[in-house]
Amino acid sequence: ILLDFDTDGMQTQITVSAGVSRFAFRNGGAGFTAVSNNAEVAAVRVEGNSLLVTAGAPGRAAVRITDTQSGASRWVGVRVRQADGGLPGLPAYLSLGAMSEDT
Repeated sequence: ILLDFDTDGMQTQITVSAGVSRFAFRNGGAGFTAVSNNAEVAAVRVEGNSLLVTAGAPGRAAVRITDTQSGASRWVGVRVRQADGGLPGLPAYLSLGAMSEDT
């Protein structure tokens, strides 16, 4: 799953300013879905052969793009710039988890 910002290999993060950004799929957009974990920061949808990112509040979001035919998925981090053009800071919280099979 390659987009037009993947000029030097598959990128793991993109940075956008507030508003709508359009990124073309290199291999067509039919059969792809996209979902964001933080729609306040970056709402996403597939429209035609493009991924549309609607950037709202400054911050960070994770976007999952899935090929509905093959089931392959890709994650892309999205950073939305602050109004002054600066990068968003880190969140004020951190979630940790642990899992064990011991009983």
